[in-house]
Amino acid sequence: MSNSLSSTIPFAIVPLEIRKPFRPRLALVSLRGANLVKIVAIGTSAGGLSALETFFAATQHPSDMCYVVVQHLSPDFVSMMDRLLARISTLDIRKIEDGDPILANTIYLNTPSTYIEVEDDRFRVRPFDRAGRAPRLPIDHFFSSLAQSAYQPVAAVVMTGSASDGAQGALKITQAGGLAFAQDPEESEFPTMPEALIKAIPSAEVATAGELPALIHARLSGATRAPVAWSELSAYQGIIRLLQDTFGFEADDYKPDNVRRRVERRMALNGFNDERDYLDLLAQSREALEELYGDVLIGVTRFYRDIGYFHALRKDVFPEMLHGANEETPLRIWVAACSTGEEAYTLAIELSEAMEEVGLPANFRILATDVYAPAIKTASAGIYQEQQVQHIAPDLLQKYFYRSGRGYQVKSQLRQKLIFSVQNAQADAPFLRLDLVSCRNMLIYLTDEAQAKTLANFNFGLKQGGYLTLGPSETPGALLDQYSAVNEKWRVYHKHPAMLHTGHAPADREGPLAMTTEDPKPNIAPNLNSDSRDTRESAARSQTARDGWIAFKTYAGLDAMLRRYAPSSILINADGEVLTWYGLAGLYVDTKGKTGGWHVEDVLHPGMRTVIADALMAIREKKIEVTEHEIDLQLTETDNHRVAVKVEPLALTPPYARFVVVGLRRVSDDEQAVPNAAGEEDAAKLRARVAELDKDLRLTEESLQYVTEAMESNADLLRASNEELRFANEELQTSNEELQAANKELHAVNEELQIVTSDFERQVKSEAEQISAYESALQMAGLSALFLDAEMRLEAFTQGAGRLLELVRSDRGRTIRSVGITLPFADWAELCDQVRTTGREAKVEGELDGSPLAVKVRYIKANEISDKALFAVLLQET
Repeated sequence: MSNSLSSTIPFAIVPLEIRKPFRPRLALVSLRGANLVKIVAIGTSAGGLSALETFFAATQHPSDMCYVVVQHLSPDFVSMMDRLLARISTLDIRKIEDGDPILANTIYLNTPSTYIEVEDDRFRVRPFDRAGRAPRLPIDHFFSSLAQSAYQPVAAVVMTGSASDGAQGALKITQAGGLAFAQDPEESEFPTMPEALIKAIPSAEVATAGELPALIHARLSGATRAPVAWSELSAYQGIIRLLQDTFGFEADDYKPDNVRRRVERRMALNGFNDERDYLDLLAQSREALEELYGDVLIGVTRFYRDIGYFHALRKDVFPEMLHGANEETPLRIWVAACSTGEEAYTLAIELSEAMEEVGLPANFRILATDVYAPAIKTASAGIYQEQQVQHIAPDLLQKYFYRSGRGYQVKSQLRQKLIFSVQNAQADAPFLRLDLVSCRNMLIYLTDEAQAKTLANFNFGLKQGGYLTLGPSETPGALLDQYSAVNEKWRVYHKHPAMLHTGHAPADREGPLAMTTEDPKPNIAPNLNSDSRDTRESAARSQTARDGWIAFKTYAGLDAMLRRYAPSSILINADGEVLTWYGLAGLYVDTKGKTGGWHVEDVLHPGMRTVIADALMAIREKKIEVTEHEIDLQLTETDNHRVAVKVEPLALTPPYARFVVVGLRRVSDDEQAVPNAAGEEDAAKLRARVAELDKDLRLTEESLQYVTEAMESNADLLRASNEELRFANEELQTSNEELQAANKELHAVNEELQIVTSDFERQVKSEAEQISAYESALQMAGLSALFLDAEMRLEAFTQGAGRLLELVRSDRGRTIRSVGITLPFADWAELCDQVRTTGREAKVEGELDGSPLAVKVRYIKANEISDKALFAVLLQET
C-alpha cells in the first residue's frame, strides 16, 4: 500500500450497504384450494424483535412459504424492523402496500395504524377507524381476514406479547381448516399472548421460537388433515388425552366401558366411523370437544325426576331437619352433580313448601355443583323451556317461575337460595356442616375407588345427624355402618349422631325429656382420599384408626360404668355448657330440637336454671366454692317433687379448663316434712334476685328506647348519605369506564414504545459497529481523522488522532485553541477558512515532534446525515 495520501480513496460518510445474496422468488399461483404459496401469519408485540430474529434465523429457504408479520406499531415512530431482520435473513423483506401480491420467500411487515386483509389473493391495507373507541387488534383482524378468504394452506403463529390479540383470529383460522402454533410461554418475554392462544385452541402446537419454523414446515407440507399432538397414542387414547388436557377430565375415575360408549355415540352423531378423523375434528373444534365432554359426563336431569323420592324427603327427612332448625342458622344442603340444575331447584321448591307449612321462614342454602361448566352456566341462568317445566304443578310453577320469552325464569325469591359452582365432588374439598347431601345417579358411572373417594367427601362434610340421598342403585358402601336407612327404596340414609353426650333416661320413660340410647361406633374408616402409593402415610393412618377404636372402646366402657355407679349429676364447663350427665339427671335435661352448644339456660329444667346460673357466677367470681339448694320441680301434672342441688367446681391442673359438677338428689317425703330453713333462705334470695332483675330490666328498656331513637335518627342520615354515595358511585363508574378505555390505548402505546426502543438499540449497535469498521479501515490505511465544526470545536476524532495530538474524550466540544493543539507549519483557522472559501480541499505537510506529517482538510456541507457543516481533517504520518 502506498504511503501517499493522494493514493487513498476519497473520504466520505455514507450508510453501510449490505449486499444480499440472490433470493429465488416463487410467484403466486391463483388456483383456489391449490395455492403453491403457503401463508405463515405471525402475530407478535412486546419482545417480538428477539423472537422474530430467532425464528427467521432458523427458517429454511428457498421455500414455498410467505411470512406475514403483524405487530403493534406506533404511528409516531419509524420502524426499522426490515433493516434489522435483513441482518439475519436472506429472505426478501418488504412493508406491505395495498395490492401487493402474495409471494413466496418473502417477509411482509405491517405498517402503523393499518389493518391488513387478504382479498382476491392480494394484500389490502385499511387505515384504523380513528373515531372508534373499540380496541385496535391488528393481529386478530388479519387472522380473521385470512379465515374468511378461505385461502389455504395457512398457519397462524402467535409469539411474545401482552394482552390476547391473535387468539380469536387464530381460532377462526383453525375452524376454517388452518393450523395454529404458539411460542412456548416459558420462553416468551411477555407470555400473555401465546397463553391466550393456547387457552382458546387446546390443539395448538407449542414450541420455542427456534423450533417453530421446522415444525410449521413439516405440518404444512404433510397430510391434508390437522396434525395430532400425541402421535404415539392411539386415536381413542388421543381423544381421552384431549379431554384431560382441556377440561381436567380424569378418565381413570370413570368406568371405561361407559366412557367408550359415550365417545362412540358422539362419533355416530357427527357422522364419523374412524376415531382418527373424529380426533382431528375435536382438535380443531372447541364446540365439538365440549359436546363430547358433556356427553361423557351424562348430565341427565329434570324437574321432579322420581316423584317418589321427593315424597320420601317430605315424609322422612324434612320434618326432622326442620325440628332443629332456627332462624339464625340456615340449613345447608349440597346437591352434587346437579347438571343443569332442575333437581336442585326442585329440592328448593319442596323445602320452601315444607318450611312454609310449619310456619318457618325459608332459611336454607343449597350448594349445587357440577364439573361441567356449561351446565352450571345454564343452571345459574335459571331459564327453562316450556317442555322442561311440564312436570311442575301449575300452582308451584306460577309461584316460583315467571314467563320469559318462550320459556320460564326462576323467580329471585327461589334463585337466591341456591349457589351454583363448578366443583369436582371426588377431587375437590367438600363443603362442611351440611344437613343434607344429595347425589343421585352419579356414583354408578364411577370406579370403585372413585366412589369411595366421593363418599368419603360426602361423609366428611355431612354433620352428625345429617342425611345422605343416593340413586336407586347406589349405597354408602364401606361407610354403611355409619348410617341407618331411612328409606331403602329411595336410598335415603341418616348419619348416626356422634357419641358426644352420654346421658340416658330410664328405659321405661318416654316424653320430651327422654334421651337416645344409641351407642354408634366411631368413624374410624380409612381416609379414602389418601394416595395409595404412599404406603408410609397409609400405615400411619391405619395405626391412628386402630388407636381411635381402642380409645372409643375404653371411653364406652367408662361411660357404662359411670352410668351404673355414679350419682345423678351433670358436668358443666366454665362457660356454662352442659357436657354430659349421669343417672336420673337426664330427667332434667332437654336437648331435643337443640343444635350447637348446650347451654345451661337452654337445656336444663326451667326450675333449676336460675339456681345453677347464680352458682356458676359465684364460683367464677370466687365468692363461694360449694352451693347447696333445695328446689321444687314439676316434671308432669302428677310428678311434683323436691330436688337437692349441690354445685361444686372440679379444679384440674392448669392449663386444663375448670369444670363444675351439679349433684342432684331427690328429697324424700319424710325429709320434706322437716322445716327447711335453708329453703326459706333460698326463696328470700330468689325474691331479691327477681326484684333486682326487674329493676335491671326497666333500666334496660329505657336505655333501649333511647338507643332505638338514636339509631333511627342515624339511619335517616345514613340513608341520605347512601343516596349521595350511590350517585357518586355512578359517576365514578362512568369515569372508570373512560379510564379503562384510555388504559387500553396507553397499553398499546407502551407496547409500541418497547418495540421502538428495541429497534433503536439495534440501530445504535449497528452504527457503532459501522464506526468501528471505518476506524479500522483508516488505521489500515495509516490514517487518523478528526472533525471540527464551523466554530473550530472538536466534534469527534479517531484513536489515532487522539494519540498523535494527545487528545482525550473530555476534549470533545472544546475549541482547538482551548485544547492547545497547534501545528508548527500551519494554522488551523486559516486552513479551514481557505477550504470553506474555495470549496476545495487543502493539503499541507511538515513535521510534528520530529516526525513528518501530512494534513488534508475537506469541507462537508450539512446533509441528510449530518445537520451541521463539518471540517474533516485527515492526518498521515509520512
